Amino acid sequence: MVMYPLPGGDWTASEIESLVLLCVKSLDTADQITRHTLAQLVGLVLSSSQAPAVIPIQEPTKKNKQDQEEEDDPAPTLAPAGETKTILTLSEMLHQLSMHFNKPQATHKTRVGIFDFYAALFTTLGPAFIETNYGTIVQHFVSEVINIPRNSATRYEVLFVRRLVGILLRDLIGVRMLSEQSQIAAIQELSKVYLKRWPALMPGSIAPTAHVLTIVLREVAGVLQQLGNAPPPVQVREPALEPEHALILLRNRRPSQNLW
Repeated sequence: MVMYPLPGGDWTASEIESLVLLCVKSLDTADQITRHTLAQLVGLVLSSSQAPAVIPIQEPTKKNKQDQEEEDDPAPTLAPAGETKTILTLSEMLHQLSMHFNKPQATHKTRVGIFDFYAALFTTLGPAFIETNYGTIVQHFVSEVINIPRNSATRYEVLFVRRLVGILLRDLIGVRMLSEQSQIAAIQELSKVYLKRWPALMPGSIAPTAHVLTIVLREVAGVLQQLGNAPPPVQVREPALEPEHALILLRNRRPSQNLW
């Protein structure tokens, strides 16, 4: 990986998917060193999918003589420039991991290893990328991990997923990657998208589940603890941050334990 860099244009979506699948299959029999190496590889390959690549221009199909005669003096047009886009969208990239995590046959060891992949991926992408896409990352965990029926079927599954997601959001992203301004933005994002939607008061509105609220409230409490005396933007713009649950969690919060 050090000797041969992986620019995004050298990969296709199917190649990335195949490599991730191969690494996931190796998790169940991997020792700690091998699992760490697999995580680094997956993080590097998936992060390369976010590098902008120029999509080659397709040559226009040649028209036959009859089609050309039917056109009435068409205006000359300039050839469009090649479109620049990423190989995978952010949601598609993260789905490469969540779809394996949610498989019924995935073992406990494999599922823990997949969150090792998440951690390596976020570390490779870097703080600037995480800060810019914080809301999308949280939404991914809510919709594709926390709210999946398998992950809330038993109390064990609920606590297991809560711990895994909490370690990534709190210990990795919240503590190591978010600047003070990004911490404020994170509180505003979590309050607007989740806390203010509970309880559901408007017809047709759906409140976040109890599992989602628990994780969100713990993260808000953790960020508030990092900020200390909350800056004015948080105090003024986010009155939803004063419910009793958030205060209780803030007072009683224990330092997260490292899963790995």
